[in-house]
Amino acid sequence: MTTQKNTPDAPTGNFKFGGKRDVASMLVVCPRTVDNLMERGLPHLKLGKRAVRFDMEEVRAWAKREFGSARTGKVGAH
Repeated sequence: MTTQKNTPDAPTGNFKFGGKRDVASMLVVCPRTVDNLMERGLPHLKLGKRAVRFDMEEVRAWAKREFGSARTGKVGAH
């Protein structure tokens, strides 16, 4: 009889999960906007019929990819 070691696909660590209000607060938007962002691909976990949770680090990374901006205008201009 052999024993199998249960190894996760991703490294384990401290995960911080939050709800819609937490995401809305972090992105400085209203909770309804979070619903719209979910339709556009915001990563989330659906727990049951109504409960939704977000890995806050994934949300942060997604927002940077989707809405990252480049500086415009002259460099050093005030």
